Amino acid sequence: MLLLVGASPWLLAGCCWDVFSENSTSVTFRFSADTLGTGSGFRREELRSAYLVRYLDADLTLPGDTLRQPAPGTPPTVSTSYFQILAVPVNSFGLYFQKSGSAVYPGSFRVVVPTSQRSFDIRQPDLELAEHDDRCGGQYVRRVRFTLNGELIDREPTTTPIVLSK
Repeated sequence: MLLLVGASPWLLAGCCWDVFSENSTSVTFRFSADTLGTGSGFRREELRSAYLVRYLDADLTLPGDTLRQPAPGTPPTVSTSYFQILAVPVNSFGLYFQKSGSAVYPGSFRVVVPTSQRSFDIRQPDLELAEHDDRCGGQYVRRVRFTLNGELIDREPTTTPIVLSK
């Protein structure tokens, strides 16, 4: 009995219990705060007016939801009903993409900063999935692609934010 108990970790080491497949990722964006050097940064007052529109399609024609920032003094919360600009990293927010079959949800986003008359269209998201090269299999997100105001962004999943400037 002692031999079997001592050997059991070795017998189980080759098993694949819960094979994890990843089909989603978050992309971090950061509003530039450089109001002196290049002058392309946003002032805090401008960012207070920012809001997010989630679209059901890639062409920005079927709005699904409009998310506004919480009112000043609202306690911080983990909620999907607000558009939250975070302090760390400074002036940042994250967008979440999930792939189901060949479609990626949500279809697209528009970030609007009305007091600076700027908007940012995040369209045509795509997640490239790859198979893990171990014997257990499963998938992971290899590349994230989308257009930002018409410019293709194609990169590996990372926590490095994409900077939005005026």
